[in-house]
Amino acid sequence: MYDLKDIKSVQIEITERCNAACPACTRNYFGYSSIPGIYKGNMTLEQFKILLPEEFIQQLDDVSFCGNLGDAQMNPYLPDIVDYLHNANSDMHIAINTNGSMHNEEYWANFAKYKSNASSASGDRISWRGAIVIIFGIDGTTNEVHSFYRRNTDYNKVINNARAFINAGGVATWQFILFKHNEYQLEDAKKLAKEYKFRDIYVIKSDRPNNTPVFDNKRNYVGQLEDSTIDEIGYLKFTKNLKENNTVEGVDGNYLNINQEVQFGKLINEKYLNNDKSWENDIKEPWVQGYLGGYADIKSDFDNIDINHILRGGNTRFEENRKIECMATRESRIFITADGYVYPCCMMGLNHTRVANEYTYDTREIIKYAGMPNDVNDALKHGSIQAVFDSGFMELIKQTWIPDTTENNFVKTMNAPYGSKNGNLHICASSCSNCNIN
Repeated sequence: MYDLKDIKSVQIEITERCNAACPACTRNYFGYSSIPGIYKGNMTLEQFKILLPEEFIQQLDDVSFCGNLGDAQMNPYLPDIVDYLHNANSDMHIAINTNGSMHNEEYWANFAKYKSNASSASGDRISWRGAIVIIFGIDGTTNEVHSFYRRNTDYNKVINNARAFINAGGVATWQFILFKHNEYQLEDAKKLAKEYKFRDIYVIKSDRPNNTPVFDNKRNYVGQLEDSTIDEIGYLKFTKNLKENNTVEGVDGNYLNINQEVQFGKLINEKYLNNDKSWENDIKEPWVQGYLGGYADIKSDFDNIDINHILRGGNTRFEENRKIECMATRESRIFITADGYVYPCCMMGLNHTRVANEYTYDTREIIKYAGMPNDVNDALKHGSIQAVFDSGFMELIKQTWIPDTTENNFVKTMNAPYGSKNGNLHICASSCSNCNIN
């Protein structure tokens, strides 16, 4: 059984607001314009206390402020939330992922007051318990290179903020996402990370499709994100899964109509999430047919287009049914969205009720099949995370990972029209299929 008392780790998104516009981030269209469905509010301290009461915090090993869409530092309540966490469990590890390009140096230095309770400083998670580790996303050693991906951020400001935190006694990690355009600065980044006394540098390869276009905030195409040619870094296990399990191909920005991309995103959110059946009329619009013409398997049959097929266009390589070992449950972790919905992991959090994407459909359908309301996992509405666990939602999701359960067979039937024999939820097949147990 999926039980709240077993949870030791929480990943939480306390805002979906962000000052950056990273082109591979799902919150925008290749660096331009936010997608529909972004939550405009900030989680308050009072809401945070409902989700994470003191008795629950005391059973946790760590809390991570790392979301899908937002930067926690955009939430003005973050310092109060961190203070509440630390007072409730001073041995707990707290991590904050950020682009680091907002606020002043005094603000950042203030986070260094939470010191480690451990006697050693070996660098692992346990040795830093009681301290806050801030992971700064810095993808280059010059502003030109860094901001090609971390758009709307300034390298020098990020470095100054990070150094203010470190010099005040804070524990910081430099996260470097490796692309072809910045790989030549990797060795310099390693040297600077050591010079500036970052705890370490955390190098990852992009898990996004190779050749992701980059647009600026005026809709101008400025280039492509290409995969690094450096092989010795390798992939993290979950990055490898996402990179290899999906069949989504890169997009040539020279031929991408960014206006249609934004317009179509608004259309599917408005129609799909609200179960609006007028999609059949919209498909006759010339601009929609032009946009969908890129889907080679349907461009000659516009009268029979299924919006679910469009949303599920990035299918998985694994078409067979699989037993999935969930990385989140293996690590006793849950994910909470900025408006209080609970999921096993952040990847599934992208299936959120406010956002139409290639993963939303089957999550919504399995909830409906189980006779549950669409907001069954809204912990703020239902009063607690425990209420979500008690509803059976988490166990429902878990059953889709096991071949030939009732839930798995339902998803298999749902996937059949798309040529798949897979009974796993689309996001699970994409993220964790290599973690299956034979």
